[in-house]
Amino acid sequence: RSTPLYSSAASDVYKRQAKDGSNLVLSLDVNVQEIAERYLTEAVAANNVENRGCAIVMNVKTGAILAMASKPDFDPNTPLDFSANLAYLQEQVAAEPELYTIYLRDENDSKKFKLDENGNKIVDPDPDYTGTYRDILWKNKAITELYYPGSVFKVITSAMGLDSGVATMNTTFTCAGAYGVAKETYHCAGHKAHGTINMADALRQSCNLYCIQLGQRVGSQQFYNYFDAFGFTERTGVDLPNETSFMQYYSKSRLGEVELASSAFGQAMAVTPLQVCTAISAAVNGGYLVTPHVVDKITDQNGNVVQEIGTNIRRQVISESASETIRQIMEYEVGDGTTTGGGSNAYVAGYRIGGKSGTAERTDRHLRGDGDYYKMMSFAAVLPIDDPEIEVFVLLDDPRWVKDYASQVVAPVVGNIISEIAPYLGIEQDADYNPTGTVTVQTCLDYTWTNAQVTLNRLGLKHKLIGPSSGNIVYQYPVGGSVVPAGSTIYLYTATDQNSMTTTPDVVGKTGTFAEQMLKAANLNVQFA
Repeated sequence: RSTPLYSSAASDVYKRQAKDGSNLVLSLDVNVQEIAERYLTEAVAANNVENRGCAIVMNVKTGAILAMASKPDFDPNTPLDFSANLAYLQEQVAAEPELYTIYLRDENDSKKFKLDENGNKIVDPDPDYTGTYRDILWKNKAITELYYPGSVFKVITSAMGLDSGVATMNTTFTCAGAYGVAKETYHCAGHKAHGTINMADALRQSCNLYCIQLGQRVGSQQFYNYFDAFGFTERTGVDLPNETSFMQYYSKSRLGEVELASSAFGQAMAVTPLQVCTAISAAVNGGYLVTPHVVDKITDQNGNVVQEIGTNIRRQVISESASETIRQIMEYEVGDGTTTGGGSNAYVAGYRIGGKSGTAERTDRHLRGDGDYYKMMSFAAVLPIDDPEIEVFVLLDDPRWVKDYASQVVAPVVGNIISEIAPYLGIEQDADYNPTGTVTVQTCLDYTWTNAQVTLNRLGLKHKLIGPSSGNIVYQYPVGGSVVPAGSTIYLYTATDQNSMTTTPDVVGKTGTFAEQMLKAANLNVQFA
């Protein structure tokens, strides 16, 4: 006979005492998250980014995510209030009517559209875009949306060549400006001819033709095997919901000579930003592909650790020696503050940084209204490059600005994030750097906010923006030519040429160390006489 699962009797053996749930302790750092969100928000606004941006800060050895942001986003307390981003959302809907236009539905069959006398769908005169806005802003762009990595992927192609033994850092190929593969002709950006160059110069100059020839030497089958090993054919396994599994790439059987050529410089696959982030981590951390995670540990109500997440190494993709060479190449890309071009805009004084930019054209879409391709610009940076700890990755999806390359648009954003999180996290500075010296402030008048940031990062100076990020600098304090302690903050004004004032804390009777802390907390520069 059947036994009831529930009884109201006091002696019912099926009643069970409620059990307290567990607590999640996250790897996310509130300060790192705030810094990443602030600079990403500025970049999206200043560069008229059409399809949002995202940022990831991750420990390259453990996979612990310290920050992950998508901007614009929403207030989780009022998730259906889109007023703060309404202008942005309306612009996006208007810019891509083929994606977002709402049409009238047939009253008798909601699966069908109403048609006019010519058989065309009829635009809804009073559309409700709540669902559209929700879909745009609620997605975690880092794991739910695909992007074309472009030249960032050249790091992975180089790692393939090094680990397989078909190339070294000194291997040269000739870039004559055009290169034919079957019936296709490939070019470098701007149809440049880089001449005969080695691997490090190829990455700094982002030479497509070098990577095509390197990919040919690796070969289709081996290329796919590495592509798979670096994690591009499967989810990263991050402990977050809705990570997509619909990556787009050529399978091993379809990776012909043209497909291989396009894949070698990052234009033939669509993957997630987090997949690229974890692959770059593997390329620099000794070759180990780790599972990214945001949960650090699980505790009970008394604070006892129930489960420690720890590091999950999925596999070793490349050798330690190949990884060491990749680190050298990526540091050459960013430089030491005395170089220009490449990823030099991500340089921050005192830190050894490696990086790579990527500007990918969305050739799968029609041209934009201005006649240009839709572009996805990203930059990945790692530091300290001799013993990597942290990766900072930023993607701006279709910025509409006068600059045309990620090295110009996204690298400064990454440098700005590094300039604040590196000292906060205690990242070791280069032994030759003297942070206790003085610096002569360079004038930033008439600079864009981005150029001003790059200039001050190179000098080891902090910066604070007063006014909108879209305007040029009209006033700064301290002024150009001033001699200040290294690490001082320069205040940059875009809306007024009048200096703002602040209240100085009373530090009389305080120790020098405590007085310095108080003054810096009040956003004042400090120098003891």
